[in-house]
Amino acid sequence: MIGKYNTLEKKQLLLFNISSFLCLFFLFLIRNSNYIKPITLSFLMLLLFAGVLLFGYRKDRNNSIKLRVFLEFSVVLLIYLIIVYSLGMKVSFIKHIYNRELIENIIYTILSVIIIEVLRYTIHSKNINDKKEHFLNTIFFILLEILVTNNYCFLNNFLVTIVIIIEKNILLGMNCKNGFKSNLLYTSLLELLPCILTYPDLSNYLYAILITITNTFLIIIVLRPNRRKEMETANKYKKGFLVVLEGSLILVVIVTISLVSGLLKYSLSSIASNSMYPSLKKGDAIIIEKLNDTEKEEIEVGDIIVFQEDGNIITHRVVEVRQGVYITKGDNNNTKDTNKKTKNDIIGLVKLRIPLLGYPSVFVSELLK
Repeated sequence: MIGKYNTLEKKQLLLFNISSFLCLFFLFLIRNSNYIKPITLSFLMLLLFAGVLLFGYRKDRNNSIKLRVFLEFSVVLLIYLIIVYSLGMKVSFIKHIYNRELIENIIYTILSVIIIEVLRYTIHSKNINDKKEHFLNTIFFILLEILVTNNYCFLNNFLVTIVIIIEKNILLGMNCKNGFKSNLLYTSLLELLPCILTYPDLSNYLYAILITITNTFLIIIVLRPNRRKEMETANKYKKGFLVVLEGSLILVVIVTISLVSGLLKYSLSSIASNSMYPSLKKGDAIIIEKLNDTEKEEIEVGDIIVFQEDGNIITHRVVEVRQGVYITKGDNNNTKDTNKKTKNDIIGLVKLRIPLLGYPSVFVSELLK
């Protein structure tokens, strides 16, 4: 049950916030220390302990509203991921080298996200209807994230990151009335996933637009009026359509990420010009079978291959093969390609064409250039 702070609790909250801000300022001063991450985690755990001690811990009990919000959050966030990876077919990817430092960063990020979301729920959920206290708590969590965490590791623009952090904390603060599970899902998919998997290297401003649109849809979900009777009815929400949609989207996300990021034998790319017209048209998506050295030796005249040239990915047809050298030409070009290809240049073989699917990615790629 959501309530309001009494006079004693308000004094405790004031003391809690003042102490927290002083600690945040101290962490900011030593932010370049070699031990900043373990110190920060210790600080966050102390904050959580103090928050639970002062304001109590309320079990995140499921009810029809919370379950519906969680499923709707899932659907919106999965659609966001599908769009991001689909737009990333023609751009480079942020690839991680999994060493000890990266693993430590991932563990730090996971722990900090979980602690902050439980702390947010502990502090926010009791005074969600007190606008003044809610505003101060939102400011506290914005500063906490700016000074302590760096979860948006796929962004390299400070101003864009700040805008997204403000949007996020406003949204998640409002959503505390629906528990911390949907908030934890949000931070997991938008913050943790880019730090673990290969992620499209899109423009910072494009990411800002996509995340802002996503946040807008989520805020609409959170602000939608709910009947009190429905709020008090536990575990009676008919999942039906949303569960089927969520399961389908999860499958699409897994397939899209696997194909676009090149994790499997087959990968997905898009055609950026009409050099192969009419066989392949600009905006078409293609399924590429990646080849090993032995398989590359079996390439024949007439095969359409994908290869690297001067940092670009090109799709042309093989018109001549001699002594390990491949001569290529675009079907719509008047002359053969001047650069001869070897096995080291070849990525794979085109196996399937999907009309128009890659056009949004091509458009974004041209826009970025």
